[in-house]
Amino acid sequence: TAPTQRAYHPSELTTQPDKLKIDKHYYLASQLHPVVSRLCNPIEGTDAALIAECLGLDATSYRRSLAAEETESCNVAFSHEDRFKDCVPLSLPCQHCDCTLTIDKPCDLSAVPVTSSFDCGSCGKQQSGYYIANKLTIIAKRYISTYYSGVVRCEDSACGFTTRQAPTSGWCPQCFKGRVKYVYNEAMLYNQLSYLQSLVDYSSLAARVPAKRLASLTPVCHLEHTLATPYHTMTELLKRNAYSIINMTNVFSMFAA
Repeated sequence: TAPTQRAYHPSELTTQPDKLKIDKHYYLASQLHPVVSRLCNPIEGTDAALIAECLGLDATSYRRSLAAEETESCNVAFSHEDRFKDCVPLSLPCQHCDCTLTIDKPCDLSAVPVTSSFDCGSCGKQQSGYYIANKLTIIAKRYISTYYSGVVRCEDSACGFTTRQAPTSGWCPQCFKGRVKYVYNEAMLYNQLSYLQSLVDYSSLAARVPAKRLASLTPVCHLEHTLATPYHTMTELLKRNAYSIINMTNVFSMFAA
């Protein structure tokens, strides 16, 4: 049950001392533990799990949360495929018929001859650059809206509580055992937008093709002109995303102060 459903007036506690008991776990987990963790954070060798044990709390969920944070911080993708493996492919309705194109790469390099992913397999017609740019803008805005919805979910599989009201303590207000995480965080948004940009980045595609195979791109050379506008659109959109930008002025100003 939610904390508000277990809240009583102090007068009720004094009149019913046998029925109403103070929830010590709630105060330890949501009130005391976050404060002590912040105070002890500079001390080497201390972490949230150790502090939880000292307070008599179950440290299992705290250890799981720490492991997840370490995994996220070390999750560096070295290849194009690894970085975008969790991204959603581009679903693009054909401009000329009722067919829908599912695009996960600009063109199929394994086909002979090389075929463009932006050519409809049903009617055989090409999609215009302005049409692709318009659809990419609409799709990108959907992902941005999902991010700004701010939905968080408890990472404890037994709970799974979902809300848009992120608790300041970082712990689930329903079970007090798991940490709440954003369902769609800033890293997911940046990767998805970068993935959409990569789908219309003909120059990077050509750069990855060995010199002896450049001639194989002749059947799709029109993509260089077609994808110029969509690529510019996604590049300008990504410039407004500050996830990958580090403001060194702000960083060094902390030391100057």
